[in-house]
Amino acid sequence: MNKKSTFFVIVVLLTSLLTSCSDFALSLQKNKSDVLYNITLSQSSNGTISASKTTDIKAGEEITLTVGAAQGYKIKSIKVITILNKDVAVAAVTKDQTYKFTMPLSDVTVTAVFEKAAASTGPTYESDYIPGQGVRYRVEHYQQDVEGGATYELYAIQEKSGEPGEETVATPKNYTGFTSQAFTQKTIAEDGSTVVKIYYNRNTITYTFDPNGGNWDGSTDVVTVSGLYGAEVPLENPKKAGYDLTWDKTKPQTFEAQNLDFIASWTARTDTKYTVKTYEQNVEGGDNYTLVSYVERTGTTDATTNVTANSKTGFDLVINQVNINGDGSSIVNVYYDRQSYTITFETNGGSPIPSQQVLYGATVQMPQVPAKTNYTFWDWYTDSECNTRFDSDSIITSSKTIYALWKNNLITYNFTETVRKLDAGTRGTYGSSGEYVLFGDFPQSALVGEVTVNENITMKMGSMTVYCGSDGNLYAKVDSSYYKVEPIKWRVLSKDQNGKAVILAENQLTATPWDHNYNYIYSLSYICYYLDNVFAFNAFTTTALNLIQNTHIIPDCSVSFGDGYLNLEDYAIDSKIFLLSTDEVFNYYSFDYSSRIREPTAYATANCARDCCWWLRSFYKGNSGELFASIVDWQGFNDYGPEGYFFVGVVPALTIYIED
Repeated sequence: MNKKSTFFVIVVLLTSLLTSCSDFALSLQKNKSDVLYNITLSQSSNGTISASKTTDIKAGEEITLTVGAAQGYKIKSIKVITILNKDVAVAAVTKDQTYKFTMPLSDVTVTAVFEKAAASTGPTYESDYIPGQGVRYRVEHYQQDVEGGATYELYAIQEKSGEPGEETVATPKNYTGFTSQAFTQKTIAEDGSTVVKIYYNRNTITYTFDPNGGNWDGSTDVVTVSGLYGAEVPLENPKKAGYDLTWDKTKPQTFEAQNLDFIASWTARTDTKYTVKTYEQNVEGGDNYTLVSYVERTGTTDATTNVTANSKTGFDLVINQVNINGDGSSIVNVYYDRQSYTITFETNGGSPIPSQQVLYGATVQMPQVPAKTNYTFWDWYTDSECNTRFDSDSIITSSKTIYALWKNNLITYNFTETVRKLDAGTRGTYGSSGEYVLFGDFPQSALVGEVTVNENITMKMGSMTVYCGSDGNLYAKVDSSYYKVEPIKWRVLSKDQNGKAVILAENQLTATPWDHNYNYIYSLSYICYYLDNVFAFNAFTTTALNLIQNTHIIPDCSVSFGDGYLNLEDYAIDSKIFLLSTDEVFNYYSFDYSSRIREPTAYATANCARDCCWWLRSFYKGNSGELFASIVDWQGFNDYGPEGYFFVGVVPALTIYIED
């Protein structure tokens, strides 16, 4: 015998032995007629099971099981298992409800398994059978499956009785949504085996849907759908952008018994998005705009937007309100259009120049220089008195007239519009070792000799009126005296490797108060305004002014105001003409006090300059808390004086490039 055959014999013997042991155990129990047994019920969360008896049960006793499926579930199977894991036969008494089995010689466990129920939970039962009156027969009613076709499900069973040999008396039922099909009565058999089957077809139901402005994937047609009773309605709801749908009657999930018509009703949403774009017209005008903001808002679908916007100086506001599209595509364009202003050129006897229309924020396109016989065009001014030069780089914020100023051709004075270096060794107040330049023009020395002044030949130097002298020079008048316009002499204080230099006037050129209103912040003072807006235009032509560099000036003080120290950077200013600070005077002149002395010109003296005192831009607090502006006194020492002193001289400084 080979190994494989030997293994087979061993398996057979073991199997036989186990079976024998099992039968022996049962035989031992059979010999114990007084043994009682128990039932263990295994419950399920999807249903319940109970037994007519669960303890002290004799073998052979009939047990009734009752099951109850949870809603939406039905019984799938019932198992009765002995302690030796053997099945016990179970018989159905009432479908899905009552079952019976005979108690074996063993304790048992009863398990019920439930599953989700289909549309039909099983046939119903009716009984017209009366025991002792005829033979029983059955009438079975089958309903067509919801998918249609030839599939039917037993829905109900009727038990009837009649005499053998007679025909059955089966009648169709009136089931909602179904129509019974033709059937044939049968002859009742004596053994009770007669069955009459009646089939019911599902009715075809038709629903009509009017989208009433909505659509199905772009189509706005009325849609008709049909299906068998109980089948799912295959149609999705229509859509309408920006609206919520309500049907005029509840739309069922499945086809019900009657044909129905549905009409959509649409409610506008209040949270439909739209966009507001704000544009600002560029200074070149026309259709040139810059997008300055992009904001999303919400509103009611198909309502008109009601966008508002703040007004802006120099702009006209135009808002194009739109309909709010349900798909969120609406855009409200807000335009800020620049207002147009008229610039008129008054040539004061020169050739005419047409006016210009200039948009807010733009600059004037300066015209060609006008012509006037026996005169040379000098510059444009903002006032008819020609006191304030017109800055061609200034932006336009209103309509205005600008005025031409002419220089009489009899005036031969040549203005110092570029920096002229003086020869080395040229004497200055600071000895002859310093570096000096001439730049700009201002009244300085008094008229001398036989020169006469013709007050009929005049011109403007900024806000000053000057007159033509018989020597061809220009003269300013103070009271009844005349003062000659001359190049301004400057001392070079510092110069970097690129030629950028700080220069200081060698003399007091005029006198004026530091301020009139007890204001000791330099950038807010009168003297700061005077230097940048009066003196600058009186002393320099437009060409000369363009050469002067802006200097960042921070007020110089170390006193507190109110609750703390000032943030001086908040009061900084970019100036072309400025005063030195106390520290700058010390830095440039060290402790050589005499080098700081600045004598007044004759014109400055005529304007009340006294001694050699001149203003600085610094200020400080006195011992009693009063504030003072710093000055350099007649000996070159640092001193102070009340800001209202009118006799302190003005020694301006500026920054400019000087070529080597």
